[in-house]
Amino acid sequence: MRRKQFGLLLVCLLGAAAVANVRAWSAGESIKGSGTAKTVSRPVSGVRQVAVHGVGTLVVEVGATEGLTIEADDNLLPYIEVKRNGSAWEIGPTRDVSFEPRTPITYRLRVKALNALALSGATRAEINPLPAAGEFVLSMSGATSAEFDGVDADTLKVSASGASRIEIKTGRATRQTVDLSGASRYRAFGLTSEITVVQGSGTSVVEVKATRELNVEASGVTQVRYKGNPPVVKSDTSGVSSVKAA
Repeated sequence: MRRKQFGLLLVCLLGAAAVANVRAWSAGESIKGSGTAKTVSRPVSGVRQVAVHGVGTLVVEVGATEGLTIEADDNLLPYIEVKRNGSAWEIGPTRDVSFEPRTPITYRLRVKALNALALSGATRAEINPLPAAGEFVLSMSGATSAEFDGVDADTLKVSASGASRIEIKTGRATRQTVDLSGASRYRAFGLTSEITVVQGSGTSVVEVKATRELNVEASGVTQVRYKGNPPVVKSDTSGVSSVKAA
């Protein structure tokens, strides 16, 4: 199955994060949390793209100001990096270090807008309703999860592998493209899109709402369920994959 590349800079960030994560778990030092929680602030500005790796929860809030607070065991905080590459920011453990936290690691990020998010490792994200955007890109791998209260975009692009879980409660997109593999799940009946394109493999589960056109390419035991009564439904399936109206 042809795999689409969504956002070169985001992909580079996710790749770097994944490499760092693999190195950390395979050859690095494992640090146990002290059990003493501490919160620190880190300066951020011009945030448009974010990549988070390792473990922890990212909470994104949209408002008039920008900022980042990190809550974790006090002895783990010195090993958490916040790096900038233009408008893209990477957050997570330093190279060759893995965590055994006793205090849940929480990143609270305030942004004015967000156009792209990458998650890898065992991270999760909770995103408040995002402001209108021309394009929003989501890329996930590993045992990650993301929950969106709302999305408003002309174009929504989602790529997920491993055991990723994605839920979008409400929103709109003129066009959404969903590319899933492994045992990933994408639940977005609450997101209305005119045109939806789905590529799924493995044991993926996809739930979408399309009002004009649905185009599906599925293999393995992928299940695609859709709402919206689109007048055009195109499907190319193999294995025991299925495409059905919900």
